[in-house]
Amino acid sequence: MIDFRYHLISLIAVILALALGIVAGSGFIGGPLLNRLEREVDDLRESNDERLARIAELEGDIDQSETFARLVGDYLVGGALEDSRVVVFQFDDSDGDLVDGVKRALLDAGAEISSEITLSQKFALSTQPTVDELALILGSVETRPETLRAETAAILGDRSASAAVETQGDQPSSGAAAERLAALLDSLESAGFVGVEMPGDGPAVPPDASFVVIGGDETAGEYEPGSFTVGLVEALADRGAPAVVAESRTSSWELVVAIRQDVEARGLATTVDNAETTIGRIATVLGLAQAQNGRIGHFGFGTGRTAVIPAPSNP
Repeated sequence: MIDFRYHLISLIAVILALALGIVAGSGFIGGPLLNRLEREVDDLRESNDERLARIAELEGDIDQSETFARLVGDYLVGGALEDSRVVVFQFDDSDGDLVDGVKRALLDAGAEISSEITLSQKFALSTQPTVDELALILGSVETRPETLRAETAAILGDRSASAAVETQGDQPSSGAAAERLAALLDSLESAGFVGVEMPGDGPAVPPDASFVVIGGDETAGEYEPGSFTVGLVEALADRGAPAVVAESRTSSWELVVAIRQDVEARGLATTVDNAETTIGRIATVLGLAQAQNGRIGHFGFGTGRTAVIPAPSNP
């Protein structure tokens, strides 16, 4: 029979061995290895401080650029859109500051916003009744949400552009295109797919109207509106209507990316990828003015840009 004192002595021996191991290990780490770790931590701390200082410097540069842009903005865009009538397509749930800033810039440049057509999140077509409802409005036999959205974009763009460019030689337009557009908008609005705001009693799209598509937010929406935007501006351009697509730098929606990566759409519509900034709003105004004269460009700081802002037009 083993004595209890033997168990106690064995347990004490194990504890002492562990303690000696810990002390020995601490002594080893406390030597060269610990010194090395301390040096590396100090280096990382110094590097981090330098990066923070550089970030603060860059933020200061951005603030100064924004201030400068605000000061010279009136000189650059004042009257650039005088007597222009603009129809705004805006995606629901877009960044409010982005949308309001672009519309304010258009007004400050002398444009008249004839109507605002808001494309709702119902275009996500997340239920079969919603799909059937849109198909009935379009007179379509399609059942796939992405195809129905593409059809809507094409029809909406075609009818909007037709209303803008409709002529009969030297005679006033018959108004038939505007009536077809009004019928479509009424049906889409009644079903909750769009919202239409018009400050006056005129048509949603008056003759010689230009178009600005605004959208974007950091948070993803219920569907990807990039392909819808491509279809919309291609239909507008097919009828000769000038169009600009404006999005924010921080947006995850990729409206501008979709246009710039599409071989056909890239040559048809002007894009601005930083429209939430003063510089971007200047680019939107000047880009629309040039698009009215058939000049297309891609502005901002993102991939595929052609310049930060449009170059001055030749007198």
